[in-house]
Amino acid sequence: MLTYIDPQHVMETLATGPCNAHISGNLMILTFTTIRPDPEQLFDDATKPNLTSVVVARLAIPLEGAPQVARIIIDLLTKASPAVSGKNQ
Repeated sequence: MLTYIDPQHVMETLATGPCNAHISGNLMILTFTTIRPDPEQLFDDATKPNLTSVVVARLAIPLEGAPQVARIIIDLLTKASPAVSGKNQ
């Protein structure tokens, strides 16, 4: 039986911006971003600071594991709500 541990207490990452997926060799690379305001403008009380899409996480998954990840995401979205899955009740 496989045991699951998290000895480094890996933190969650909030990714609210665009994301991307591509294949590099035998890996599927998922890149996640979030939109952030320019900190200098923000602290200078700018009313509309410039926004930048900042990479906050990048996952590299062997291609043989990609179908399992896809199934997990599809299952979660299907169970989440009709609005998310695109199905009508």
